[in-house]
Amino acid sequence: MTSQSGGPEDSSSDAYKQAWASMVLLVEKGQMSWSGRESNRVFLNLGAAGFADVSGLTGAAFLEDGRACARLDWDEDGRQDLILRSRNAPRLRLLLNRWPQPGNWLQLDLAGAGANREAIGATVIVEAGGARMRGTVRAGEGFLASSSKRLHFGLGAAAQADRALVRWPDGAEESFRNLPANGRYRLAQGSGTATPVAKEPVAQLLAGDPAPAVAEENRTITRVPLLSRLPLAALPLPGWETPGRKVADLAGAPVLINLFSTTCAACVKELAMLQEKRPALARSGLQIVPMLVEKGADPAAARRMLAEHGLDGLGGAATELLQDALAFVLADALVDSEEVPLPCSFLLDRKGQLCALYVGEIRFRDLAADLDMMNRLPDGELLNPRPLGGRLLIPRVRNFDKLSKQFRRLGLEDLAAACEAKVAEVNAKLTPER
Repeated sequence: MTSQSGGPEDSSSDAYKQAWASMVLLVEKGQMSWSGRESNRVFLNLGAAGFADVSGLTGAAFLEDGRACARLDWDEDGRQDLILRSRNAPRLRLLLNRWPQPGNWLQLDLAGAGANREAIGATVIVEAGGARMRGTVRAGEGFLASSSKRLHFGLGAAAQADRALVRWPDGAEESFRNLPANGRYRLAQGSGTATPVAKEPVAQLLAGDPAPAVAEENRTITRVPLLSRLPLAALPLPGWETPGRKVADLAGAPVLINLFSTTCAACVKELAMLQEKRPALARSGLQIVPMLVEKGADPAAARRMLAEHGLDGLGGAATELLQDALAFVLADALVDSEEVPLPCSFLLDRKGQLCALYVGEIRFRDLAADLDMMNRLPDGELLNPRPLGGRLLIPRVRNFDKLSKQFRRLGLEDLAAACEAKVAEVNAKLTPER
């Protein structure tokens, strides 16, 4: 129904509205994709035998909705690398070709005469080792993408390209002969000479180790930074000795709300890390607030476990109200979250504004970096449009209206009012002054 919308009369029908509501529900709650999880596929040319799907072997079969693929030799090692563009995050991926025995190769940069200086449309036929290969200079390739205009030819065992015949865009033909393999050459129209081009490898890229390919099913989200800080000062945060405590009562220093269970091995491991790193974290003034979320747990046993890690001081037992409120917060940040996993932590600034989420075990380097940035930036500065590569960074505006209604259903009127006030604040910051 949504794909057959023909105009305003269709968009106002009940069927149209129900179709869109169903799609939103499937995406937000059913972990479905807008585009059917259009993962990247890689096929190996077997000649007369056809093509074989080798997507899993290449590490390129990510579950993001793929949109574009561009070829280039990023590190100038004679092997073609790929840049992948996806609809959802991560939007860009650079895949470096690490094939151990790539064979010989030839790369050609074409320079046309006249107005078409980049020789768009030129065709090159390379003859080497008894084989003929063809390449064309294109300005676009695939969906909203353009591969490198440098032409790449695999020569196999051939030590040279016997001839490179160029058919220039204006119809002229020109031959360049005896080009040694494993080199890059500039072919200028009318010159008759292939000029060697020195390699310019990206030193910083080559200095680091490549990230290992990780199966998508084994990847987990661990850190979710928020561009728009969420006001949670009015959130009830009952302590062992202070059942009426709220986040606002801890104002003046950053707060880490850490949800844990005595039967969760990862939670115990995380508590041990927080204990070990507590002196370093204390320099930022961080207040660690462990909250027990285990149903039927013995509070005394939980307190003893926290005391063993030196973290009992600000601890407490999370009520169903607190857990429901945090579930709404988590769902707003992650979209498809149905419940609060363990361990799970919420980092708030000194005004009680949520700045980052940690789903799963916290990595200390992430927490330390977030604390450093949070303390260096003025409150709410991330809401301002900021220059990024010559453009303005416009943050995602959180659905404060939806959160307000959810908090109001829980009876958290102060939190609902804070979200409503945030709408006006965000609009003011994103509206340019006249």
